[in-house]
Amino acid sequence: MKLTLVVACALVDVDKRVLIAQRPAGKALAGLWEFPGGKVEPGERPEQTLIRELHEEIGITVSEGQQLAWVRANKLRDYPMPPADIPLLPHLIDLLM
Repeated sequence: MKLTLVVACALVDVDKRVLIAQRPAGKALAGLWEFPGGKVEPGERPEQTLIRELHEEIGITVSEGQQLAWVRANKLRDYPMPPADIPLLPHLIDLLM
């Protein structure tokens, strides 16, 4: 079995809303909402991956990239997400409620 390492982050604002991004059309799991992050490439450290993915997915300014939404923790389950992100939901909800 091949092991794939991934990183993700939960960006939370002062109102305890969580930033999620909608996967673009044409990609696997298109239309689902996810936490910013992605697969760790060979030779990459997880923090490098996160920096790269944040730049690729939402950029320095949030004027390009995936559709974004600031969502209250208790509403995160209203957004369909990839299976890898779902286990994070209870932890975020507990932390932010």
